[in-house]
Amino acid sequence: MNRHIIRISILALIFFSYCAHALVGQIQPGESMWLISKKIANTVDIIESKVCLIDSQLDELRVSINSLREEVYESVMPPLKLKKVINNVETLITLREKLKSKTPSVKVIVVRTVENKDEIESMQKFWSDRGIQIDIRRLNNRGKSRIKETGLNPNPWHLREYCRNPFVHLNVLSNGDVNLCCVDYERKHIVGNLGESSLKEIWHGKEFNRLRSKYLRKEWDGLLCATCEITSLK
Repeated sequence: MNRHIIRISILALIFFSYCAHALVGQIQPGESMWLISKKIANTVDIIESKVCLIDSQLDELRVSINSLREEVYESVMPPLKLKKVINNVETLITLREKLKSKTPSVKVIVVRTVENKDEIESMQKFWSDRGIQIDIRRLNNRGKSRIKETGLNPNPWHLREYCRNPFVHLNVLSNGDVNLCCVDYERKHIVGNLGESSLKEIWHGKEFNRLRSKYLRKEWDGLLCATCEITSLK
């Protein structure tokens, strides 16, 4: 799931995700459910309650915190306040320890840009000292030229030649449509609808497999993949 955490409604989203797993079969060994939040600052009411994320069966919580400098973080994540976000992450960790729970694990996601490239090392130490894993990622243009035009890339762009999304991720939209990729905001590649087919039927369906085959053959004309770029490592 990729959703903002807003009040107790997040528990309903977690429950829905487990129901979705049930539609395609029970969760298999090694599978997990994770959630990405850009607005954990709004979750004080959840974190301070006993009936919260810790009891929700959520395996992993991923939080986007792209800088430890207030001016940088708050310029891209308004109206959030960095100190409040960090406090809520630490509060969740403390509560999890008090309840002697191993879940949810917490991972901080950082997208490397020109604005934070010089603080990557300090961010790694900051979160490591708190026992929190940090995942440094390269900037992705999400198939949109306007992201490239921001000039945030610390290194040159190049075509993303391998992507696992169509093979491991399933994206269900609010109207029941299932699309090819999480960056397909314009719904260019719809592979099925839950009102007409089950998740299992869609996942193994003819259209989904046709698009996967086109991708593997690098026949990207007409696919969003043709414009999906990522920054190089150097």
